[in-house]
Parts: sequence; structure tokens; C-alpha cells
Amino acid sequence: MAKFGHDVHFFNPKITSPKFDKIVKIHLIPIIPFSIFKWISFDIISFFYLVINYFKQKPDCIYFRETSSLTPFIFSKLFSIQLLVEINGWILQELKESGYGGLKFQYIKWIQELNYKFANKLIPVSQGLQELIIEKYGVSRNKIQVIENGTNPDIFHPIETFEARKIVSIPQDKKIIGFIGSCYHYHGIQFLIHAAKQLVIKYDDLYFVIAGDGEERENWIKLVKELNLAKYFAFSGKVPFADAKYYINSYDICVAPWHLEKLQYNSLSPMKLFDYLACEKPVICSPIANIKKIMDDNNCGLTVDVTDPGKFSDAISYLIDNESIGTDFGKNGRKVVLEKYTWKRTTEKIISTIVSL
Repeated sequence: MAKFGHDVHFFNPKITSPKFDKIVKIHLIPIIPFSIFKWISFDIISFFYLVINYFKQKPDCIYFRETSSLTPFIFSKLFSIQLLVEINGWILQELKESGYGGLKFQYIKWIQELNYKFANKLIPVSQGLQELIIEKYGVSRNKIQVIENGTNPDIFHPIETFEARKIVSIPQDKKIIGFIGSCYHYHGIQFLIHAAKQLVIKYDDLYFVIAGDGEERENWIKLVKELNLAKYFAFSGKVPFADAKYYINSYDICVAPWHLEKLQYNSLSPMKLFDYLACEKPVICSPIANIKKIMDDNNCGLTVDVTDPGKFSDAISYLIDNESIGTDFGKNGRKVVLEKYTWKRTTEKIISTIVSL
């Protein structure tokens, strides 16, 4: 938004210091560095930062990427400022998956309900999330504006495979099947590992690269060892953002095998997918409704039941054996990103939504 001439103030806990390519005023909020107090202290201290900023800047709106916080809601009501809430996933389902329950879960649900019912506008990143909000909380459809995520095609763009592999030290003589992102169970790499068991029998030059970190990574490494596939897999660990484009461009085929059962309450708008497509890579992913529509309508990849090792391995084999089709998928993917899924287009939609309030 700063690129469009707007004065943007960014409030963030003093854990990391984000960097922007345009002038954005960053407010790093000090927190008490103990788990029980960390987010409570952030909510309380950030409220006072917002109040001070209000008297200095007189903001027109507050744009809140959903967390379990009432601070933006309280601040917006006290000072009669428009509140927009961005919703990237169904937080209650994520909490259930993490073992939350009882009073703590009900408290977070109550916070979500207040934020959704009293915000001026809700901005879910997918149609599926919109329908879920309406179903669970009875929010008017007129109060919701779906704005999908995107990518920066100036950063994520095609790079010659040899050069990309050289930069991130990936073998030059292999056919690379790759994933980049967080390592959680719902990302479905366990399904790729089981499919790999069949694929390595057919192809002797396959190599699987899993770039990223998270709580499931060690379990995936253990599974690879149990299936005697260790020599075919590389787990890179956490990847600097600056290297992400090189990893993607080093892959021959990109995968996003989301676990549909774990994402039953979500309809995704995943940045990872748009990053893949922007780099002109053929993609194989799970048939989540809105993702399948993007893939089918634009002929930029395959969707498949990744829980079936035979079907998943067949899809990968198809792209290995039909390289020209994969090339066409890649070109079509970048084309649709440039037309519909850039951060510039996303920002224009957000600004338009704000102006309409």
C-alpha cells in the first residue's frame, strides 16, 4: 500500500524486524519473553502504541491479520476507526489440531466471533472461508470481500535450472521433485514419501528436495529412513526467503500435497502455489476446490488424490515422461499469475475495499 502513496504503519511484536521495499513506519512492540505472558503483554502494550499513534497520525482504518486478539476491535470502537480483518485460515481448526480445548478454546472462539461480527469488513482469502464464516457466525455476505493471496513475479520468476541448482547446492544430474514451505502434517509430505517408494523403482535418477522446517520434519525424515529412501531425499531445513526462488527454480516438478482431511474447514489461497506458478514450474497438488479450479481452468498443473500412492506416483510419472506438457503447464502458470495473482492486484483490491467503506 505504501507503493500506492498511502501512509502505512506496521505494528509487530519485537521478535523479528520485518523489512519492506517501500517506506513503512514499523512499530516494534516489546513483549514479556515468557510463553504465558508473551501474547498478553503484546495485546496490552500494542493498545497503548495504537492510542499514541492515533493522536499523532489520525489513521483512517486499521487492517488486522487475524490472531486471537481483541486489541484492534477495542481500539477501533473506542476511536470510531474502520476495522478490516484479514482471514487466512480457520484458526479454530488449527487450534484443535494443536490440542487446544476446554475454556481456552471457547475463549478464543469468543474473540473470533466478536472480531467477525463487529469488524467493518472481513477479508477471507478464499470463497471457502467466506462460506464458513457465514455458516458459523451468520455474518452478512455483504460484509465480506474475498481477496485471494498472490506473489511477487519480479522476485519469483524463471531462472535457468543449472544456475539455480548451483546456488543452492542441488545435484545437477538428477530429476528433482520439490516442495518448499512449512513442515506440518497437513502439508502432506508423508504422501510424497510413500509415492516415492514406487517411483524410485521406475526411475534411477530421481531426487526429492523438501525445503523448509516445522514440527513434522523429523517425522518425515524418520519415515524416509524406515522406507530405505534416505539416499533419494534431502531435507534442507529453514530456507532464507532470498533463496526460495532458487530452490523452486531448481525443481523439475513442484508438489503441494495438502492433506484434505486436515484442511476440511479450509479453502486455500496458498502463496506457495503462486510462487511455483510464477517460476513457470509444473505443479501437482491436492484437489482442494478453488485450487483445482485454478489448475483446470488455466491448464497449469495436475490435481490428484495424493493419499493414494499409486495415483500420486502416476501423476509424477506422467510429467517426467511428458516434459513438453510440463513446460506448457509452467508457461500457463506464470501467465495466470501475471493476470490475476500478483501482490499488486491484491493491494489494489484491498485499497478499493477500504475506499468503499
